[in-house]
Amino acid sequence: MCLRLAVIKCHARGEVTDKALRLRLRGTTAELSYSTEWADSHPRTVHLLHEEEAVWARERVLQLRLP
Repeated sequence: MCLRLAVIKCHARGEVTDKALRLRLRGTTAELSYSTEWADSHPRTVHLLHEEEAVWARERVLQLRLP
């Protein structure tokens, strides 16, 4: 999951900061958080993250939750 999220984060090929995203595991749910400002400046990445959330929901092994 971390590799898939890293690929999505780097997809825009812009500056990548290690503080942009925060991933926390709670049982079988992975919570990914980010600031509203970051989301506003990276709409394509946010779109891809929501697509990834849907993929993980279909797999039913681990859930990805976004803000």
